[in-house]
Amino acid sequence: MDTETFLKTAREQISDNPSHRLTEKARVALLDKDCLIDVHTHIFDRKCITIGYLLLKMGTSHLKDLFNLEAFSDKDSLLNKEEEEVYQMMMENNLDHEEKWQQIKQEMEKVVEITDSSEFLSNKIKDAFSIVFKKNSMLEILDYYMSNFSINTLDSYKVHPMVLGVLMMDLETGWGKTPKKKYLEQIKEIKEITGKRAILPFLAVDPRRSDLADREENLYELFLEAFKDPVTSFYGVKCYPSLGYLPNDDRLDPIFQICAEKNIPVLTHCGGESVSTFDRSIRVKENGNYKDFRIPGDSRTERARYLNGPEHWEPVLRKYNTLKLNLAHFSGNSDWEEYEKKGSHSRINKIKEMLKNPSWNVFADFSYNVADMKTFNRFQKELDSEPEIREKVMFGTDYWVVIPSADLLEMQKQFCLQMSVHFDHLLRKVPRKYLSL
Repeated sequence: MDTETFLKTAREQISDNPSHRLTEKARVALLDKDCLIDVHTHIFDRKCITIGYLLLKMGTSHLKDLFNLEAFSDKDSLLNKEEEEVYQMMMENNLDHEEKWQQIKQEMEKVVEITDSSEFLSNKIKDAFSIVFKKNSMLEILDYYMSNFSINTLDSYKVHPMVLGVLMMDLETGWGKTPKKKYLEQIKEIKEITGKRAILPFLAVDPRRSDLADREENLYELFLEAFKDPVTSFYGVKCYPSLGYLPNDDRLDPIFQICAEKNIPVLTHCGGESVSTFDRSIRVKENGNYKDFRIPGDSRTERARYLNGPEHWEPVLRKYNTLKLNLAHFSGNSDWEEYEKKGSHSRINKIKEMLKNPSWNVFADFSYNVADMKTFNRFQKELDSEPEIREKVMFGTDYWVVIPSADLLEMQKQFCLQMSVHFDHLLRKVPRKYLSL
């Protein structure tokens, strides 16, 4: 689909009023002024991802023992191998075959059995195991969250309704690997869930899809499919630049133009670098021309960090200053640790600068970091001392990928107690502002 046809169709199809994109379940929940909002959750099941994703996302936690990957960390390449070898391991065809999933499942069962004597570790592994291998649909994963981890399972908030921002992930494009459940299937399944649960789905977009001719693969066709029916409409857009693109790529421009015009919020990954492209160069479209761009950085983590940089959004915001943008994760816990020690950190400073810019509608969520008490201690100091930041920051969990890293429910309990003064802003006022509700 060409961009002119896309823009014309989107303008005709999508309402200017964002409340028209609310499904009935979400609308009813949000009518309650005490409704809680978790702006950053995931419900994709194992059919939506690859084993490569599972290894990268969970290998940085206690689950690394499960895969015998002792040197698997955020900072180092797997077992200090060259990046090409890591790439081959992650991308070789047999890695994502069903028998490999079954092998991993069997190994996880062994670890769960062995670690029963260590209650805390065992519970985290059991939770991760239950989510990845024992839930057969995205709806089951969502319901598991609502029953076991959502804030309104805590005694203080049981009577409060809750709405979730549900984010997709497009590994099919980002890694060139097709999960068992293709992208269009995920869209259709999430649209069905909107009729059953109070969620606000965010569509994952990737500029490389705009070059695909197949209607079931093309970025613009899929965007229209996601937003076409107000009864089951998606609500926002999700970007994950570290999978191998930059937000100022020309091919994303029509998407952001419609998002600005139609009050569709955009969320972008702006935190950890564990999941990212293994490529050193990417193809970008700039001023109508394609060019090869070598990503700065000597390691995969450094290159991912470059792609995730919030500064790449500044040209987009200068062009579309009404765009509502969430810089998700507000950087990462290691950055906050440095910020605490030195009183400064380049990425956190940049995010704060963007949040404070009166010409832009930039927000941030604190997802994943909620699992680290030291990090949210530092975060609290910012909220206590920076009124402008307080008006722009939201709560998010990053469920389910945060599960192996912490006792999520207990950490949320501690977070809520410590952030009691800021609770209403984090879970009600600021999310409604970001979501135009």
